[in-house]
Amino acid sequence: MYIRCTMPDQLHEAQERLLSHARLFTRKEILTRPCPLPQSPGVYAWFFKAVPPGVPTDGCIAREELTLLYVGISPKADPKVGRPSRHTLRTRVQY
Repeated sequence: MYIRCTMPDQLHEAQERLLSHARLFTRKEILTRPCPLPQSPGVYAWFFKAVPPGVPTDGCIAREELTLLYVGISPKADPKVGRPSRHTLRTRVQY
């Protein structure tokens, strides 16, 4: 799944869409050509059908019988140079 959020005032709306309304894509869909994700910045989330052993899930959000374990942003600023990486949402998720 992905959400594009460019302004701080869009954060609440983006959070709601991310957690409740955004389309969830399967791994198979993400790896198809053409990939359904945009070549732009955005927020992405990893939902799992089966949680790896030993991973705590207290307080995790569940959606469509999936458990949210990770949320990321792309591109993220490279801490060494302070500018965004060259990854787009599509390349980050496919990687």
